[in-house]
Amino acid sequence: MNPPLEPRAGRAALWRGAQLAAVSALAVARLLVLARLLGPDDVGLFAIAAVALGLAAGLTDPGIVPALVLRPDPSTRELDAGWTVGVIRGALVAAALATWAGPIVSVFHEPRAAPVLRALALVPLVQAFTSIGTVGLTRRLDFRALALVQVADAAANTAVAVTLAAFAGVWALVGGALAGSLAAVIASYALAPSNPRLVFDRAATRPLVAFGGWLLATGVLAAATDFILRAAIARRLGAGPLGVFALAAGLAFLPVSAAAEVLRAVSFPLYARLAVDLPALRRAFRTLATVLGVALVPAYAVLAAGAAGIAEHLLDPRWAGAAPVIRVIALACMLGLVGEAGVPLLQGLGLSRLVVVLEIAQLGVVALLAGWLTGALGTTGAALTWLAAAGASLALTRMLLHRILGRAPNQRHRIGAIVGSGAVAAVVTLAVQGVLQGVAGTLLGMAAGLGAAAVVLWQVDRRWRLDIREDLRVLLTL
Repeated sequence: MNPPLEPRAGRAALWRGAQLAAVSALAVARLLVLARLLGPDDVGLFAIAAVALGLAAGLTDPGIVPALVLRPDPSTRELDAGWTVGVIRGALVAAALATWAGPIVSVFHEPRAAPVLRALALVPLVQAFTSIGTVGLTRRLDFRALALVQVADAAANTAVAVTLAAFAGVWALVGGALAGSLAAVIASYALAPSNPRLVFDRAATRPLVAFGGWLLATGVLAAATDFILRAAIARRLGAGPLGVFALAAGLAFLPVSAAAEVLRAVSFPLYARLAVDLPALRRAFRTLATVLGVALVPAYAVLAAGAAGIAEHLLDPRWAGAAPVIRVIALACMLGLVGEAGVPLLQGLGLSRLVVVLEIAQLGVVALLAGWLTGALGTTGAALTWLAAAGASLALTRMLLHRILGRAPNQRHRIGAIVGSGAVAAVVTLAVQGVLQGVAGTLLGMAAGLGAAAVVLWQVDRRWRLDIREDLRVLLTL
């Protein structure tokens, strides 16, 4: 099989993976420690402010940085103009959120979140001053340097939040977010020095903003979907249950978020180059989709099987309702893997409008079901809403991929092998946890499940020659 990935892309994937593994490990540690020190109300109030901030960011993001990354050779004037747009946007978002925090949080029926939102509004302003030199790092696929920027953010966030949690409540989370943003800005100038200037240049800015139109629409729809779902939880159940949902969702979404970042880092430019070579495009998609499935299907099966142990032994009794939410969102994330693999393909082929269609479908499902299911089944109902949205996105994405790539031979056997490895992982996890109790049983059960999945995939691939190992080798050894 001809390698569908360039050596540079393979190395970029490794660095991006290492970076996000470190960031995800810090995020998991932060979540578990803070769950011991803070209560669901604190996490719920922060979640309200964070989702409002996310919507504001989505509504105002013109996609300047991706546009600069894809420019053949961005000039200093374009870089300065792009940086200026970012600073102005950050200042306007901060001012708007600080001014209208009260009316915004009234949607959630939780006035206590207003001062939290006002303080958190400083985050986009701080982030806006990030060195524009990071555009060059991304263009060169220098993820070693970019890794250090994000690790600095995660480390500072974790250190400050955990230090303040014992006595500051929700403000520990706010302090951590601000500290992480500031650390990332400082690291960006250390690793990608630049001397940006405030430049108001319409001629340089206009094509950058035009490029980001579809990205803006995608970001707005994704943020709106999350906003509607969490508003339904807060309005019907209160800040405490929203905190339980936010913590469970945070744990469940970490693996797919990290893997999707790695995938996007190498796949978008790769697909753009292979757009005119359908056989090579199919091979590239198969390789990346296989790696995503092998990495995450067993992981999510183990997470779903170990959810009760995580809630009981790694958290504490205040978070007992997190287990069913983790299970359902883990299943939703498995369904969403097709979308995570397909979206970069659509974007790389210049079909970003179809990504917007996928986001509209998810938004419609959430808008229709969120209030009803949350009212009937609580936080589990909210998670089921997300599962339904993921199912709708899966159906549409499969249809689009079939039209673009045609039928791929041997894919059913590959999918069966990956899904089967996940089922084995879940069974082994539950079996070990049934014998061993406590924290040790939870952790050992999950580790044993992942090991069993690896063995199953290895043996099935050897016997039926599905080329799964070859695809992994292509990505990991280049």
